Amino acid sequence: MTWDKYQEIESNSNIREAIETILLEIETKYQIKILLAADTGSRSCDIHSFGSDYDIKFVFTRPLRKQLSLFPASDTIDFSSVVKLKEGYNNVDSIEINCGGFDIQKACQLLSTSNAALVHLFFESCNEKIGFRQDVNPFITYLSPSTGFNFRQLGLHNRSIAMGVFKNKVTQQKQPIPVKNYLNIMRYVNIAEQIKSIMEKTGLEFNSFEHISTTDYSILPQEIQNFQKEMLLKRRVGDWNTERDEKMEGILLSLMEEERNYFSSFSEKGSEANEESKYKRGKQILGENCDNIYFKVIKSLFIEEKDQEE
Repeated sequence: MTWDKYQEIESNSNIREAIETILLEIETKYQIKILLAADTGSRSCDIHSFGSDYDIKFVFTRPLRKQLSLFPASDTIDFSSVVKLKEGYNNVDSIEINCGGFDIQKACQLLSTSNAALVHLFFESCNEKIGFRQDVNPFITYLSPSTGFNFRQLGLHNRSIAMGVFKNKVTQQKQPIPVKNYLNIMRYVNIAEQIKSIMEKTGLEFNSFEHISTTDYSILPQEIQNFQKEMLLKRRVGDWNTERDEKMEGILLSLMEEERNYFSSFSEKGSEANEESKYKRGKQILGENCDNIYFKVIKSLFIEEKDQEE
Protein backbone atom coordinates (compact mmCIF):
# COMPACT_ATOMS: atom_id res chain seq x y z
CA MET A 1 0.00 0.00 0.00
CA THR A 2 1.37 3.43 -0.94
CA TRP A 3 1.70 6.61 1.10
CA ASP A 4 -1.00 8.24 -1.03
CA LYS A 5 -3.34 5.36 -0.21
CA TYR A 6 -2.73 5.79 3.51
CA GLN A 7 -3.45 9.53 3.28
CA GLU A 8 -6.71 8.62 1.56
CA ILE A 9 -7.57 6.27 4.45
CA GLU A 10 -6.95 9.05 6.98
CA SER A 11 -9.02 11.46 4.95
CA ASN A 12 -11.92 9.00 4.73
CA SER A 13 -11.69 8.45 8.49
CA ASN A 14 -12.62 12.11 9.10
CA ILE A 15 -9.78 12.71 11.57
CA ARG A 16 -10.33 16.47 11.63
CA GLU A 17 -13.99 16.02 12.60
CA ALA A 18 -12.91 13.54 15.28
CA ILE A 19 -10.48 16.09 16.73
CA GLU A 20 -13.25 18.70 16.82
CA THR A 21 -15.37 16.19 18.77
CA ILE A 22 -12.49 15.57 21.18
CA LEU A 23 -12.11 19.31 21.77
CA LEU A 24 -15.83 19.49 22.60
CA GLU A 25 -15.36 16.55 24.98
CA ILE A 26 -12.52 18.39 26.73
CA GLU A 27 -14.65 21.53 27.05
CA THR A 28 -17.48 19.54 28.65
CA LYS A 29 -15.26 17.53 31.00
CA TYR A 30 -13.27 20.50 32.32
CA GLN A 31 -15.96 23.19 31.93
CA ILE A 32 -13.78 25.40 29.78
CA LYS A 33 -13.94 27.18 26.44
CA ILE A 34 -11.22 26.46 23.89
CA LEU A 35 -10.19 29.63 22.04
CA LEU A 36 -7.69 28.15 19.61
CA ALA A 37 -6.02 24.86 18.85
CA ALA A 38 -3.52 23.48 16.37
CA ASP A 39 -1.50 20.40 15.54
CA THR A 40 2.08 21.19 16.56
CA GLY A 41 3.77 17.82 16.10
CA SER A 42 5.40 16.08 13.16
CA ARG A 43 2.31 16.60 11.03
CA SER A 44 2.62 20.39 11.32
CA CYS A 45 5.95 20.24 9.46
CA ASP A 46 4.96 17.36 7.15
CA ILE A 47 7.45 14.77 8.41
CA HIS A 48 4.85 12.33 9.75
CA SER A 49 4.33 8.76 8.66
CA PHE A 50 1.44 6.33 8.84
CA GLY A 51 0.25 5.95 12.40
CA SER A 52 1.88 9.18 13.58
CA ASP A 53 -0.09 10.66 16.45
CA TYR A 54 -1.62 14.13 16.49
CA ASP A 55 -0.06 16.56 18.97
CA ILE A 56 -2.82 19.10 19.56
CA LYS A 57 -2.06 22.17 21.66
CA PHE A 58 -4.81 24.59 22.70
CA VAL A 59 -5.55 27.72 24.74
CA PHE A 60 -8.61 27.85 26.99
CA THR A 61 -10.58 30.02 29.39
CA ARG A 62 -12.73 29.06 32.36
CA PRO A 63 -15.97 30.78 33.42
CA LEU A 64 -15.22 34.33 34.62
CA ARG A 65 -15.65 33.54 38.34
CA LYS A 66 -13.09 30.73 38.16
CA GLN A 67 -10.82 32.64 35.78
CA LEU A 68 -10.45 35.47 38.33
CA SER A 69 -10.46 33.30 41.46
CA LEU A 70 -7.81 33.79 44.16
CA PHE A 71 -7.56 30.00 44.16
CA PRO A 72 -7.31 29.18 40.46
CA ALA A 73 -7.50 25.70 39.02
CA SER A 74 -4.57 24.21 37.12
CA ASP A 75 -3.37 26.40 34.26
CA THR A 76 -2.71 23.36 32.04
CA ILE A 77 -4.81 20.44 30.85
CA ASP A 78 -3.69 17.14 29.33
CA PHE A 79 -6.02 14.78 27.52
CA SER A 80 -5.55 11.80 25.22
CA SER A 81 -7.88 9.83 23.00
CA VAL A 82 -7.79 7.32 20.15
CA VAL A 83 -9.49 7.56 16.76
CA LYS A 84 -10.21 4.39 14.81
CA LEU A 85 -9.35 4.35 11.12
CA LYS A 86 -12.01 3.08 8.72
CA GLU A 87 -9.41 0.79 7.21
CA GLY A 88 -6.18 -0.68 8.60
CA TYR A 89 -2.73 -0.01 7.17
CA ASN A 90 0.41 -2.06 7.99
CA ASN A 91 -1.09 -3.10 11.33
CA VAL A 92 -2.14 0.48 12.07
CA ASP A 93 -5.89 0.70 12.70
CA SER A 94 -6.06 3.73 15.01
CA ILE A 95 -4.35 7.05 15.72
CA GLU A 96 -3.60 8.64 19.07
CA ILE A 97 -4.75 12.21 19.64
CA ASN A 98 -2.67 13.81 22.41
CA CYS A 99 -3.92 17.20 23.61
CA GLY A 100 -2.28 19.75 25.88
CA GLY A 101 -3.86 23.06 26.88
CA PHE A 102 -2.74 26.37 28.39
CA ASP A 103 -4.94 28.73 30.39
CA ILE A 104 -5.32 32.08 28.57
CA GLN A 105 -3.37 33.99 31.21
CA LYS A 106 -0.48 31.52 31.16
CA ALA A 107 -0.54 31.50 27.35
CA CYS A 108 -0.34 35.30 27.14
CA GLN A 109 2.43 35.43 29.73
CA LEU A 110 4.47 32.83 27.84
CA LEU A 111 3.83 34.50 24.49
CA SER A 112 4.99 37.84 25.89
CA THR A 113 8.38 36.23 26.58
CA SER A 114 8.58 34.82 23.01
CA ASN A 115 8.14 31.28 24.34
CA ALA A 116 8.78 29.06 21.32
CA ALA A 117 5.91 26.63 22.00
CA LEU A 118 3.37 29.47 22.17
CA VAL A 119 4.80 31.35 19.17
CA HIS A 120 4.54 28.19 17.08
CA LEU A 121 1.04 27.48 18.40
CA PHE A 122 -0.13 31.00 17.52
CA PHE A 123 1.04 30.83 13.92
CA GLU A 124 0.00 27.22 13.38
CA SER A 125 -3.48 28.03 14.72
CA CYS A 126 -3.81 30.52 11.85
CA ASN A 127 -3.20 27.73 9.32
CA GLU A 128 -6.50 26.38 8.02
CA LYS A 129 -5.05 22.90 7.48
CA ILE A 130 -3.81 22.33 11.03
CA GLY A 131 -5.60 25.04 13.02
CA PHE A 132 -8.95 24.80 14.84
CA ARG A 133 -11.45 27.30 16.30
CA GLN A 134 -10.27 30.08 14.01
CA ASP A 135 -13.63 31.82 14.27
CA VAL A 136 -13.07 32.53 17.99
CA ASN A 137 -9.27 32.79 18.03
CA PRO A 138 -8.48 36.03 19.93
CA PHE A 139 -4.86 35.93 18.81
CA ILE A 140 -5.96 36.27 15.18
CA THR A 141 -8.27 39.14 16.15
CA TYR A 142 -5.98 41.11 18.44
CA LEU A 143 -2.40 40.14 17.51
CA SER A 144 -1.02 41.22 14.15
CA PRO A 145 0.99 38.66 12.14
CA SER A 146 3.68 41.35 11.91
CA THR A 147 4.12 41.45 15.70
CA GLY A 148 7.80 41.13 16.57
CA PHE A 149 9.09 38.23 18.68
CA ASN A 150 12.54 37.78 20.18
CA PHE A 151 14.31 35.96 17.36
CA ARG A 152 17.56 35.55 19.29
CA GLN A 153 15.69 33.59 21.95
CA LEU A 154 13.65 31.61 19.41
CA GLY A 155 16.74 30.81 17.39
CA LEU A 156 18.67 29.56 20.41
CA HIS A 157 15.66 27.49 21.52
CA ASN A 158 15.21 25.72 18.17
CA ARG A 159 18.95 25.17 17.82
CA SER A 160 19.04 23.80 21.39
CA ILE A 161 16.28 21.27 20.63
CA ALA A 162 18.16 20.13 17.50
CA MET A 163 21.40 19.75 19.47
CA GLY A 164 19.60 17.85 22.24
CA VAL A 165 18.26 15.30 19.76
CA PHE A 166 21.69 15.13 18.09
CA LYS A 167 23.53 14.38 21.35
CA ASN A 168 20.98 12.18 23.11
CA LYS A 169 19.30 10.33 20.26
CA VAL A 170 21.97 10.08 17.58
CA THR A 171 25.57 10.25 18.85
CA GLN A 172 24.70 8.23 21.98
CA GLN A 173 22.39 5.88 20.09
CA LYS A 174 23.52 2.41 19.11
CA GLN A 175 23.13 1.41 15.48
CA PRO A 176 20.77 1.69 13.73
CA ILE A 177 19.47 5.27 14.13
CA PRO A 178 15.69 5.91 14.11
CA VAL A 179 14.92 7.91 10.97
CA LYS A 180 12.68 10.29 12.91
CA ASN A 181 15.67 11.45 14.98
CA TYR A 182 17.49 12.73 11.91
CA LEU A 183 14.25 14.31 10.65
CA ASN A 184 13.69 16.11 13.96
CA ILE A 185 17.22 17.51 13.98
CA MET A 186 16.72 18.92 10.48
CA ARG A 187 13.27 20.23 11.43
CA TYR A 188 14.66 22.49 14.15
CA VAL A 189 17.90 23.35 12.36
CA ASN A 190 15.76 24.55 9.45
CA ILE A 191 13.70 26.88 11.64
CA ALA A 192 16.82 28.21 13.39
CA GLU A 193 18.47 28.86 10.03
CA GLN A 194 15.46 30.82 8.75
CA ILE A 195 15.42 32.87 11.96
CA LYS A 196 19.14 33.57 11.55
CA SER A 197 18.62 34.65 7.94
CA ILE A 198 15.89 37.14 8.89
CA MET A 199 18.02 38.59 11.70
CA GLU A 200 20.91 39.02 9.27
CA LYS A 201 18.64 40.99 6.93
CA THR A 202 17.00 43.20 9.56
CA GLY A 203 19.80 43.47 12.11
CA LEU A 204 17.10 43.29 14.80
CA GLU A 205 16.29 40.87 17.59
CA PHE A 206 12.52 41.40 17.37
CA ASN A 207 11.06 40.28 14.05
CA SER A 208 7.82 38.90 12.63
CA PHE A 209 7.46 35.12 12.60
CA GLU A 210 5.02 35.12 9.69
CA HIS A 211 7.62 34.27 7.04
CA ILE A 212 9.03 31.24 8.87
CA SER A 213 8.10 27.99 7.12
CA THR A 214 8.21 24.61 8.86
CA THR A 215 7.94 22.71 5.58
CA ASP A 216 10.32 24.63 3.26
CA TYR A 217 13.94 23.45 3.61
CA SER A 218 15.34 25.45 0.69
CA ILE A 219 17.47 27.65 2.96
CA LEU A 220 19.58 24.63 3.98
CA PRO A 221 22.60 23.35 2.03
CA GLN A 222 21.62 21.05 -0.83
CA GLU A 223 23.24 18.04 0.85
CA ILE A 224 20.95 18.45 3.85
CA GLN A 225 17.90 18.95 1.63
CA ASN A 226 18.67 15.71 -0.19
CA PHE A 227 19.23 13.86 3.08
CA GLN A 228 15.94 15.18 4.49
CA LYS A 229 14.05 13.92 1.45
CA GLU A 230 15.79 10.54 1.69
CA MET A 231 14.93 10.13 5.39
CA LEU A 232 11.32 11.22 4.84
CA LEU A 233 10.91 8.71 2.02
CA LYS A 234 12.27 5.96 4.27
CA ARG A 235 9.82 6.84 7.02
CA ARG A 236 6.84 6.85 4.67
CA VAL A 237 7.52 3.39 3.35
CA GLY A 238 7.83 2.00 6.88
CA ASP A 239 11.64 1.87 6.99
CA TRP A 240 11.97 3.19 10.56
CA ASN A 241 15.75 2.92 11.01
CA THR A 242 18.87 3.83 9.09
CA GLU A 243 22.62 3.43 9.40
CA ARG A 244 24.51 6.33 10.92
CA ASP A 245 25.70 8.94 8.45
CA GLU A 246 28.72 10.53 10.13
CA LYS A 247 29.42 12.80 7.17
CA MET A 248 25.91 14.29 7.36
CA GLU A 249 26.18 14.52 11.14
CA GLY A 250 29.33 16.58 10.69
CA ILE A 251 27.55 18.96 8.29
CA LEU A 252 24.61 19.36 10.67
CA LEU A 253 26.88 19.85 13.69
CA SER A 254 28.85 22.55 11.86
CA LEU A 255 25.64 24.36 10.97
CA MET A 256 24.37 24.19 14.55
CA GLU A 257 27.68 25.61 15.82
CA GLU A 258 27.39 28.50 13.35
CA GLU A 259 23.86 29.17 14.58
CA ARG A 260 24.94 29.09 18.23
CA ASN A 261 27.78 31.53 17.57
CA TYR A 262 25.50 33.88 15.64
CA PHE A 263 22.66 33.97 18.18
CA SER A 264 25.10 34.24 21.08
CA SER A 265 26.70 37.28 19.43
CA PHE A 266 23.56 39.23 20.39
CA SER A 267 23.79 40.14 24.08
CA GLU A 268 20.70 39.85 26.27
CA LYS A 269 19.79 43.50 25.68
CA GLY A 270 21.82 44.55 22.70
CA SER A 271 25.51 45.43 22.52
CA GLU A 272 25.12 49.16 22.04
CA ALA A 273 22.87 51.86 23.45
CA ASN A 274 20.84 52.12 20.22
CA GLU A 275 20.40 48.36 20.03
CA GLU A 276 19.38 48.24 23.69
CA SER A 277 16.72 50.87 22.98
CA LYS A 278 15.36 48.81 20.06
CA TYR A 279 15.37 45.70 22.23
CA LYS A 280 13.44 47.39 25.05
CA ARG A 281 10.93 48.85 22.58
CA GLY A 282 10.34 45.49 20.90
CA LYS A 283 9.90 43.78 24.26
CA GLN A 284 7.52 46.52 25.43
CA ILE A 285 5.33 46.33 22.31
CA LEU A 286 5.09 42.53 22.53
CA GLY A 287 4.21 42.70 26.21
CA GLU A 288 1.52 45.32 25.62
CA ASN A 289 0.01 43.29 22.77
CA CYS A 290 -0.18 40.11 24.87
CA ASP A 291 -1.59 42.02 27.85
CA ASN A 292 -4.21 43.51 25.55
CA ILE A 293 -5.23 40.04 24.34
CA TYR A 294 -5.75 38.87 27.91
CA PHE A 295 -7.77 42.00 28.76
CA LYS A 296 -9.96 41.61 25.66
CA VAL A 297 -10.67 37.95 26.44
CA ILE A 298 -11.61 38.69 30.07
CA LYS A 299 -13.77 41.60 28.93
CA SER A 300 -15.60 39.41 26.40
CA LEU A 301 -16.20 36.79 29.13
CA PHE A 302 -17.75 39.47 31.35
CA ILE A 303 -20.01 40.72 28.56
CA GLU A 304 -21.00 37.20 27.51
CA GLU A 305 -21.93 36.11 31.04
CA LYS A 306 -23.76 39.39 31.73
CA ASP A 307 -25.86 38.92 28.59
CA GLN A 308 -26.70 35.37 29.68
CA GLU A 309 -27.89 36.61 33.08
CA GLU A 310 -30.19 39.15 31.43
